[in-house]
Amino acid sequence: MRTPLTVAAVQLPCVPGDASANAATHAELIALAAEAGTEVVVFPELSLVGYELDLIASAPDRLVVDPDGDAMALVRKACAEHGVHAVVGATAPHGGGVAIASLVCDDRGELIATYAKQYLHGVETELFVPGSRPGLVEIHGWTLGLAICADVAHAEHAELTVAAGADVYVGSALYWAGAEQRLSDHAAARAADNGCWVVLSTHGGTTGGGLTTGGSGVWGPDGVPRVQASGGVPEIVTATLS
Repeated sequence: MRTPLTVAAVQLPCVPGDASANAATHAELIALAAEAGTEVVVFPELSLVGYELDLIASAPDRLVVDPDGDAMALVRKACAEHGVHAVVGATAPHGGGVAIASLVCDDRGELIATYAKQYLHGVETELFVPGSRPGLVEIHGWTLGLAICADVAHAEHAELTVAAGADVYVGSALYWAGAEQRLSDHAAARAADNGCWVVLSTHGGTTGGGLTTGGSGVWGPDGVPRVQASGGVPEIVTATLS
């Protein structure tokens, strides 16, 4: 039988374009989450650089996160020291270009999965290469299926991810202020329609020059939220899946 899995959804302040500073904040929040018994920590979309598309467009090489570079080394070290898995938002090399990605580190500090966002929109389509495959990772007997922002808005993405074997749908996202109900509707529908847990980490505070919703949380297979953050940063909410 699977044992219960304790997860955390995080909101953090992002320094625009500064992966090193943001990685240090990731490490601090991983340590705090570990104190609460967390086994998996989920960060928002592009959490290592912020949702700073203008900066990324002006300096794409500088703002591509090297999975083996110094910034990720800080995150990986924190995961190993505290025995925690982490889903981190980053730009990453993909398909001859760059993807909006989720990088998954295990509790030994090893990079075990990279998932590329499939549903790009707006200026993202000019900057990034879309992914084409579900992102699945096994953690303590649970299969986590990865999603990034607009992926969560498309019902078929969750359906295909669950069909591929996921029993937890893990989203790293950004919702602009005013979209609080949209966030809740997306998370609840993905959970209830597929009978799966949903963990959604979204930005709080500001990024990319705009105010965001906050509202990171965990939804049960019935579509009912078990825990949800306010709009503040930093903020960590935890729940145990069983």
